Parts: sequence; C-alpha cells; structure tokens
Amino acid sequence: MVAPKKRQQKTGGFSVSTGRRIEQGKHQPNKGKPRSWRTRKDPFAGVWESELVPMLEREPQQNRDYSV
Repeated sequence: MVAPKKRQQKTGGFSVSTGRRIEQGKHQPNKGKPRSWRTRKDPFAGVWESELVPMLEREPQQNRDYSV
C-alpha cells in the first residue's frame, strides 16, 4: 500500500475520492456558482475605454472575428 503522502504526490495533491469524482464527472469545485469577485486585477482597466475601444471602432473590419 502506498502511504497517503506518496499517493497525493502521484495524484497531483488531491485525495483518491476526489480523483474518482473527477473521473466520473461529478467534481464541482464551486457547485456551479459564478464568482462575484475578481481573481486578479484587470490588465486592461487603464486603457480599455480610452485606447482599445476607439481602436476597435476605428477599424471594425480588422476585428470582425472578435466581439467586444
């Protein structure tokens, strides 16, 4: 039998029961609820409205595959 610590190293740090749930498709890390908070600072916050939106509006044909 593999010691629990060794087993966790082999499974990526989670328990065997969690591994089984993931394999069976039953793993729900946050029960399907969307987050209401940011996980990091928005990298475009300072330039989105002032630079990026006008650039996208100026040349819509170049950006037709992307939605804003």
